[in-house]
Amino acid sequence: KTMPHSGEKNIASCAADGQVRMGEIQEGGKVETRQLAKHRGRAHKLAVDPLSPHLLLSTGEDGKVLEIDTRAPPQAVTELA
Repeated sequence: KTMPHSGEKNIASCAADGQVRMGEIQEGGKVETRQLAKHRGRAHKLAVDPLSPHLLLSTGEDGKVLEIDTRAPPQAVTELA
């Protein structure tokens, strides 16, 4: 998912390995990624808050909903369910 207000340069993703990652497209097309959070088991869904350039939600097979502030370190993820 493209993050709002990022000029389409920040992309959030989730995958079967449970990771939620942020990719940032740099000048020249190089992409740098970092892990934002990790589910136990597969991560299935990702939702972006259209009004915030920094908040997203993820869900996974572990039955958890994680609220992620992309400005915070990975250990600062909030578990909602």
